[in-house]
Amino acid sequence: MELVASPWVLAGDGLLFLVMLYATIFALKRLNRYSGSLKRLVNVVALSLTLATVGRFLDVLNDFSGFPLFLDAIIDFLYFVSIIEVVYGLIRYISEIERTLSPQSPEGSFGPGGYLFVGVERDEIVNFLQAVSYPVLVFTRNPEGYSSIGEHISSVWVTPVENGGIHPTKLHLMLNKSLRFLKSGGKVIVIDCLEALIMYNDFSSVFRFLATLKDYVIINGAVLVVLSEKETLEERQLRVLLRELVPAKSLRFVI
Repeated sequence: MELVASPWVLAGDGLLFLVMLYATIFALKRLNRYSGSLKRLVNVVALSLTLATVGRFLDVLNDFSGFPLFLDAIIDFLYFVSIIEVVYGLIRYISEIERTLSPQSPEGSFGPGGYLFVGVERDEIVNFLQAVSYPVLVFTRNPEGYSSIGEHISSVWVTPVENGGIHPTKLHLMLNKSLRFLKSGGKVIVIDCLEALIMYNDFSSVFRFLATLKDYVIINGAVLVVLSEKETLEERQLRVLLRELVPAKSLRFVI
C-alpha cells in the first residue's frame, strides 16, 4: 500500500472523516430520544451522515494505491444519496419551523395539520361545526352533543362499555376509522376525548397516536382538531404535545 495523494490531501480527508464520524455518532445517539416529526428528521440526518462518513472513509482509502478502480464510483454514489437526504431533511426542518412560528393567519385559514385548542367553550365548538361544509369525524365521550349539529358530522362514542363504541384503549381502531374517513374525502377530525385517552392509556401511546394521525391528516390535506380542558394536561405533557400540534386559541380560522 502506497500513498498516492499528497500528505495535505490525506490530512484533509482524515480530518473530514473524523468530523463526519463525530457528527454521525452524535445523531445516532439521538435516534430514540424524540418522537413524531423530530424523530423522522433525526433518522434522515443520521442516515445521511452515516453514508457521508462511509464516503469519507473510502476517500481516505482512495489516497492510497492498491484499491479497486471503481472505488470512486462508490464514493460518488454515497455522496449523491447523502446530499439528497440532507436537502430533504433541511426542507422538512425549515417547514416545521415555519409551521411552528406561523400557526395561524388572521385573514385566512389554517393549513392542513394538527392543532391543539385548550379551554374552548362549547358554544364555539358548535358554531364552528355548524359553519363547516366538509365531512367531520368526531371522537367524543358525549356523542349526543354532536348528533343534532348537522348531517355532515359523524360522531364516535369513546367508551369502556363493551359494544358501546370504541374503547379508549383501542387507539388502533380509532386510527383505522380515521384513515377510512380521510380516504372517503373527510376533511376534519375532532378529538374531543383527550382526557379519556390519557386516563386509559399511558401518555406516550396517546402522543404516538396523535402524531401518526396528524401525519395522515396532512397527507390528505385535512385538519386535526384536538380539544382539551385546561386541567387535563400536565405542563410536561403539554410541551410534548406542542412538538406535533400547533397551539391555537380560536376555531374561527380552521376551515
